Amino acid sequence: MKKLIPILILVILFSSCTKSMIEKPSNLIGEEVMTSIYYDLTVLDAIRSQNPYSPDSQAINAKDYIYKKYKIDSLQFTQSNRFYVSQIDLYRNMYQKISDRIDDEKKNTDSLVKLRGIKKAPSTLNSDKPQIQ
Repeated sequence: MKKLIPILILVILFSSCTKSMIEKPSNLIGEEVMTSIYYDLTVLDAIRSQNPYSPDSQAINAKDYIYKKYKIDSLQFTQSNRFYVSQIDLYRNMYQKISDRIDDEKKNTDSLVKLRGIKKAPSTLNSDKPQIQ
């Protein structure tokens, strides 16, 4: 009997972990669209972090831009985001797609840099910024 109780507790814990605690919202943003939204937010954040004091980067409100571009509102985004975060495997796959897309964009950019003859600066703090000759 003493061995049965820990086994039952483990079975209950494992079965409760597989169920989603967040219900699927009725106005859920599709997986592909949500992946694109996450990608755009990542790129906008990267732009802002490259030059945080630039007036151009301060003028961009990422969330307002996303809401207008994808024709969604903050509630729909928040509910969809909560749902996808609760689906860890799906969420991980979405971010893997984003990572792959960023890698593809980097390869495309690098090939354009080589094609146009733009040389990168010698190894300095800004070594990732290309220099035009």
